[in-house]
Amino acid sequence: MSQTKSMILVIATAWVLIGMGLTARGEILEFEATLDGICAQTGSAATGSGSFTLDTNTGLFSYNISISSIPSGEAFAHIHGNAPDPCSQPNQGFVAISLPLGSPKIGSQTIGALEQTDLINGEYYVNIHSNDFLDGEISGPIEQIFPPAPASSTWGLVIMVLLILAAGTVCLTMSCTPSPSSARI
Repeated sequence: MSQTKSMILVIATAWVLIGMGLTARGEILEFEATLDGICAQTGSAATGSGSFTLDTNTGLFSYNISISSIPSGEAFAHIHGNAPDPCSQPNQGFVAISLPLGSPKIGSQTIGALEQTDLINGEYYVNIHSNDFLDGEISGPIEQIFPPAPASSTWGLVIMVLLILAAGTVCLTMSCTPSPSSARI
């Protein structure tokens, strides 16, 4: 096998190993929400915010939501799913998670693969209902926070460098020139 073919084989093997390492593990995805009367179309001055995580291995969806300034009192609260544009049509979608009253609202729940896809696609939102606005006084979409894309996997680079070094060592200790029997005529 020529030195060029050996190097191509080594690099291809390294990229396969890198790809296996990146896809075999799950991720912890982060999300955030800003709650206000603008999204809920109530004009309320009440506000809120939330931070969320999703473990894609287990489906564990965790939330920490804080609200303030709801004069008539909080009636109930939910996280809704299957709502492609929650601010254009308030109070849409199904109730995915019923939230406790008060602030902060901290908890977690396992969600299925379909619900995870909806969440990642931005089809989940928080809706805080009050005594004055039973359809929801403040609400806001749950949006994924995208970290900067990594340049490459550190372990993948280490593996690739080691494989390239190993291929180079083989060529240094053995003849990398084609033998006469493998030469083409």
